[in-house]
Amino acid sequence: MNFKPTLWDLGVVGFLVFLAWDSGVSIFLLAFIAGLVYFAVRCYVASLKTKGISGALEQPVPPNRDDDDSELLLFRDELGRASVEVDIDIKRSPAKNRFVFDSMYDTGTGKSEHEYRITGTEVFTRVLQDYHEDAAEPREWRVLDGVVQESDMWARWEKKKGQGIWIDKKEDIEENIADWKKRTEWSKLPPGVTAYFILFKNLSRPDGLRFFRQELERFRLAVAFVTQESAKLGYEPDEFGMPRRKVGFPKASPEAFNKLWADARISYDEFASNQDNIAILQDLIAGKTDGGVFEKLISSRAAKAKEVAVEKERIRKADREAKKKNATESAH
Repeated sequence: MNFKPTLWDLGVVGFLVFLAWDSGVSIFLLAFIAGLVYFAVRCYVASLKTKGISGALEQPVPPNRDDDDSELLLFRDELGRASVEVDIDIKRSPAKNRFVFDSMYDTGTGKSEHEYRITGTEVFTRVLQDYHEDAAEPREWRVLDGVVQESDMWARWEKKKGQGIWIDKKEDIEENIADWKKRTEWSKLPPGVTAYFILFKNLSRPDGLRFFRQELERFRLAVAFVTQESAKLGYEPDEFGMPRRKVGFPKASPEAFNKLWADARISYDEFASNQDNIAILQDLIAGKTDGGVFEKLISSRAAKAKEVAVEKERIRKADREAKKKNATESAH
């Protein structure tokens, strides 16, 4: 028993004794029962504080839960957004070892449900459900219950081929179907934002911190190495940190860059997303999934994309006005 009397408890006992003192049998029994009930409740509350809520009533809380938020925004701009949500299914019902990609661009939307399993710090996934729909088109399922809807995909191809809005060549639709079949099989999810987020929600805090710091150091060392070595080839970092050839320098060979990635101990795809990966790793080390470095990076890109779109529209408008003016002058 972990019950320790407080001044409040002594006050309650004193009050009950005062009521029962020199009273009838009925009042005495009521005061005695009230005292027992009070004592039982206080013992129960004390045991909860020591042991935590009973396992029968408590749901397991993932070790790195950030305000119980299981969704991470991956992309956002004027035309669309994309996010990943962990431990739900495509119908948004709770589902352990599932995650859902949710995307929207212009008038089209899509969802893809994946099953995942973790081995050490590696995440393996396979597609269970996937669909795409557009404002002017019915929902098109590509995968249902882990089975590629090949007959429907062929039917859509027969209907849309030659219209210039879908895959026209037979070889292309065959390749597309084969690709979806591969996605329904277990495969390793490459290191990156989604894999790190899933690990964040499942690894213990000490294990997660150790791995995220190792990955952060790997990316920082790779960025420093690639920046230094690519400069010798006549390249400099662009706005995404990727090597960009300087004016007046010859183009480096593919072999030179393959050696660069190998020496940096990083793949091209990983390095192409180095800003995203470094940002999310910093946030996960800090124990947050929103309002951090990664979200600010997404917001800054969205703002930049909007500025570029506005500038392009300004240039197009100026061009139209110039052509109109020239046409008017030519007419006179």
